Amino acid sequence: MLTEHQKNACKRIIESLGLFSQRSKAVEELGELTIELQKVIITVSRTMSYPDRFEKDALITEIGDVFVTLTQIVQAYGIECEVRDEIQHKLDRILDRIASDQTRRVLIEKGIGMHQDTHLIAGGE
Repeated sequence: MLTEHQKNACKRIIESLGLFSQRSKAVEELGELTIELQKVIITVSRTMSYPDRFEKDALITEIGDVFVTLTQIVQAYGIECEVRDEIQHKLDRILDRIASDQTRRVLIEKGIGMHQDTHLIAGGE
């Protein structure tokens, strides 16, 4: 998601400010993002509409801060490939769950995924 120029800037920042400082900064930024996401959740649940531009701007700012600090940490640990692989693993797992849930719903709607002995419990043969 970051350009090569942005990645280089992150590398210079972590080299200048240090890993300890930027890990603490990441925790701070994650907390601020959590607060903004909670605001969105509350807004949507109360108004049943999505946030206005002002709220989106705050969300965009916090997501940007989190990306920058996490990119610095990933670079400092030299774990770009491992994180990329983990992201792919998590995406695949989520998509598999979605596909499985959709299949299960279709089978239930068609009356196919029910336990075969259900009729016995209900007083059948």
